[in-house]
Amino acid sequence: DLQMLRDAKITLEDLLWHYVYTTEFAWQVIEPQEGNPTAKFFTILDLKGVKLFDLVGDAIAFLKNAVSISQDHYPERGSKIFIINAPFFFKRAFTLVKPFMAEATLEKMEVHAKNFHQALLKDIDADVLPKRYGGNSEESDDNVPFERLLRYTVGTRLLKSGAVLTGADGEPDEQSTDALKRFVAEFEKEQAKQLTPEDSQGTITESIGTDDN
Repeated sequence: DLQMLRDAKITLEDLLWHYVYTTEFAWQVIEPQEGNPTAKFFTILDLKGVKLFDLVGDAIAFLKNAVSISQDHYPERGSKIFIINAPFFFKRAFTLVKPFMAEATLEKMEVHAKNFHQALLKDIDADVLPKRYGGNSEESDDNVPFERLLRYTVGTRLLKSGAVLTGADGEPDEQSTDALKRFVAEFEKEQAKQLTPEDSQGTITESIGTDDN
């Protein structure tokens, strides 16, 4: 929702920093290359609700920059880029981006208007694909494991640093801070319940170190 982002005073630079951070988080924390060097990711860009004036402004600028970052820094990690719910005027606007894209990147792209479900399911497991995209997953975007771990990682760092969360008006937002504190506490309780005694012992040992040397 571009208008919502504008109302919240989120800039194009903010979005690009978020894109880079989440991409690095995926490869450094979720799926480190040394653990799975063949892992790749699929990108779904949903253009539902995007209007013509958006595509000649921030939306097309974000697409151009995001694709540039992906092909320059993660060329072997990207598998496919699906652009879905593309409006009828997208192809013309896309000509503004095409010259900046490598041929290898263009070959990975698929553009679909409305009938995209089967195309997504050819490459993405139905159990991880949201229902709105033709899959079976009923989890909301905010509740998938990746998003929860990302929110926890960022949230703990913000709270430890003493950063002040602000609202759309730029003023301190105590409710958001309290909500983040509750989320962090709940997340840690959930993780503690999943640990076996052996896991707990290993965690403690790693934390305090040993005197074997």
